[in-house]
Amino acid sequence: MIDMVSVTQLARTYKQPYGGYLPVRTFTKKQFDDGIELSTNENILPQLVGLAVDYLTRLCQNQSFETAFFISLRGIDNYKAITNQSVDPSMMEINGLDDKSIINACRLASFDVWYRNLAAARTFKDPKLI
Repeated sequence: MIDMVSVTQLARTYKQPYGGYLPVRTFTKKQFDDGIELSTNENILPQLVGLAVDYLTRLCQNQSFETAFFISLRGIDNYKAITNQSVDPSMMEINGLDDKSIINACRLASFDVWYRNLAAARTFKDPKLI
């Protein structure tokens, strides 16, 4: 199996030129505030949100569900084979960017660990709790 690394991990392996590839001064800072405060009881890791955003972006860019969620689906295969447990098929119901689809994308992304890092899979959180 090929070692999978995150974009952040890969970026850290490259030395940037002085001032960076994209100097900070070329960006305009915009702050958005919708007035909604997040609950202190949030139960989802930022990395998982990042994966879900990545996969939903791929889906919105007209990739097939199977292509966009490839790693998660392989993780589900490993999960089922190793634990002999089934996966709730309603998690596959992703039809855009509605709340239910976003929640299901986060739940699906939680299976990535079963493909990327089986040793860490023992920390797997039941997707129904997300």
